[in-house]
Amino acid sequence: MSKDNEQINLKDKLYLHVGNSGVTFSITDRHGPTIEISSGAFGNIRNTFVVHTNKSDLRRLGEMFLRCSELSYPDPYCHMARSQKATE
Repeated sequence: MSKDNEQINLKDKLYLHVGNSGVTFSITDRHGPTIEISSGAFGNIRNTFVVHTNKSDLRRLGEMFLRCSELSYPDPYCHMARSQKATE
């Protein structure tokens, strides 16, 4: 996720587990708000997206998630991802 010489200030993260894999959503400070989305299986990172943004758009993204969490959805998919606190 990072270069050895790059200082990363983790703000928060959430791990969603599904089957034998999962996705970690992290907000870090890499010269400003940075969204990191990492997927992996069996403890091995498979892919990481790093999106540098600003505080205003980070807020808009959070508001979008909040609005969508209030909507009605059909019965959940039986193998849906479930949250767990990400481990270090």
